[in-house]
Amino acid sequence: MVSRVATANSRMTLVSRMLEVQARVQETQKQISTEKKSLDYKGIANDSYRLVSMENERTMFQRYQASNEIAQTNLAAMANSVESAEDTLREFRGLLSVFSQRDLSNFDGEDEAALEDLQQDAFETMQALEFFMDLKVDGKYLFSGGKSDTPPIELGFQTVDEFQEYFDGTDVTYPETRAAHLAEVSLSDTDTGNLTFAAGPPGTIAATNPGSLSDLPVGAVIEVTGSGSNNRSFTVTANNGTTLEVSPPPTAEGPVGGVSIDTRDTYYNGDELEMRHRVDTQRSITLGINAKDAAIEKAIRGLGIVAQGVPQLTNPTPPPATTVDTATLVQRIEQGLDLLNDALEHPIDSTEEKGDFQRLARQIGSNQVTLNNAIDEQKTYVSFLEVRIIDIENVDITEAATRLNDDLLSLDISMATLARISQLSLNNYL
Repeated sequence: MVSRVATANSRMTLVSRMLEVQARVQETQKQISTEKKSLDYKGIANDSYRLVSMENERTMFQRYQASNEIAQTNLAAMANSVESAEDTLREFRGLLSVFSQRDLSNFDGEDEAALEDLQQDAFETMQALEFFMDLKVDGKYLFSGGKSDTPPIELGFQTVDEFQEYFDGTDVTYPETRAAHLAEVSLSDTDTGNLTFAAGPPGTIAATNPGSLSDLPVGAVIEVTGSGSNNRSFTVTANNGTTLEVSPPPTAEGPVGGVSIDTRDTYYNGDELEMRHRVDTQRSITLGINAKDAAIEKAIRGLGIVAQGVPQLTNPTPPPATTVDTATLVQRIEQGLDLLNDALEHPIDSTEEKGDFQRLARQIGSNQVTLNNAIDEQKTYVSFLEVRIIDIENVDITEAATRLNDDLLSLDISMATLARISQLSLNNYL
């Protein structure tokens, strides 16, 4: 076949060039259809490191953004609960302030009816606080600290009558200090040794082991078990570390073994763990607001002091009779009002622990501002990264279409040229 014009080598070279152009056409077609320069990192090897770094950073900031949006929802719910609790307390404080203006020196039926209404309102306000603080979002209680599976507040009473049956206001009184209100002490006979009960006056409970009762604060309500007829609740009126003065006085006297003393469960069931939320790689905020906060504790204590039973005076001369202890009642009304004022707006000269609902609102609001700013910043940065990622990943459709047309034209001409050369022969010219 020496009559052919084209040689095998020239033909193979032309076919090779045509296949290269065809491969470019196919690659460009994939780029146009997917809008990507390549379907894998190998196709953009020079930019793959930058691309992977940007994609990882985008994923990280998207996770921070999602986490912050969840925290933002929680904070909004917490802010609503705190605001609602504050409004409820302010409403009751108004009622209590009006009642405190009454002259109770001649306590009569009208005063008694007004006091009953006030105590009912006080207990219902306590229940409202319980409802607001037992806030649950996404299966987690937000005011329980680290014990997010446990309701933070549990009063343990359903009605004001049940509450006053336990805290009668005369023998067993509601705790008047933070230490007594939040006391969590459990003592067995191993700790105290035998306990000696005395009716007095004053009624006392003495431990065999010196100093073993020192953790029980004055004003705390204790529950005694294992002592027979003295199994009941007492209010600690004095404590020297070894001997308690209690109210009411024990009914049976003498030493008893195997006795346990426990402070009554406080209203708070959570813990003191302060939850922290990571805003981004550099910042975090403390979500350490729980129902043990001073503002909430003072509010519940003030309400409990008002809602407890009416203090009674017993006339020791026959015939025995009881009358309302108006002096103590007035003192409790004033104390309850002072605690509510302190819980709502903590004064500088107060001896109570620092904290009020305004501070809670400011703390939540500050965290909300931090999160809102962080979310906006993260959205902006994620958008910037996505633009840069698109610049690396995506193909310029106009440029690709132009290149495809050029390659198709080149391929068409090459194939036509090959076909024409294949038809040429020296025989046609002999």
